[in-house]
Amino acid sequence: MSLHSPFAPHAVWRRLSTLIVVVALMAGCHPDAGAALQAQPAENHDEADPVDQAALAQALKALQPQRPGVTDLYVVGFAGDASDDVFRNETLYLKQLFEQRFDARGRVVTLVNNPDNLGEHPYAPLATYDNLYDTLAAIGKHMDRKEDALLLFVTTHGTEDHSLYVQVDDKEEDFISPQDLRKALDEAGIDNRVIVLSAC
Repeated sequence: MSLHSPFAPHAVWRRLSTLIVVVALMAGCHPDAGAALQAQPAENHDEADPVDQAALAQALKALQPQRPGVTDLYVVGFAGDASDDVFRNETLYLKQLFEQRFDARGRVVTLVNNPDNLGEHPYAPLATYDNLYDTLAAIGKHMDRKEDALLLFVTTHGTEDHSLYVQVDDKEEDFISPQDLRKALDEAGIDNRVIVLSAC
């Protein structure tokens, strides 16, 4: 399905409005999600994982540039909590859905925390703030900021102060505040953005 249209920007926003409902409905939410989570200062991880850095570089290198005259949709899926497969499943389904149904192949990046994504051969970069920041920055450079749009889908647990919980494994956790998220988007220069949060 193509996004070609003489009224492409308006058509994309109408379609995205409908899709937000679809994506939100597919998002799972446990009754006790986030009940015991309290936001804490982010830990400073000085040493970058070379395997993860290579996975991120590969994902960003695969990004396709915007097409002049076409309203391209860029999609980022962020599965923040490694403790439950539902977050990974939602994010991988998002990738499949938008590549197959909404002409976004080559413009979807998934960041996934899950035990099956650790090791020497990950299928996606890890869902960390640094990786999200770098991904948004790369997309900001690829897209036409007036013509194109970004859909950011974040699925994880949340805290009472509206921070997003990030757990790579049992030894590494972090929190992304609304201010952190806005900073990443603003510094990437992405104005046309739709953010879908599934974070109980």
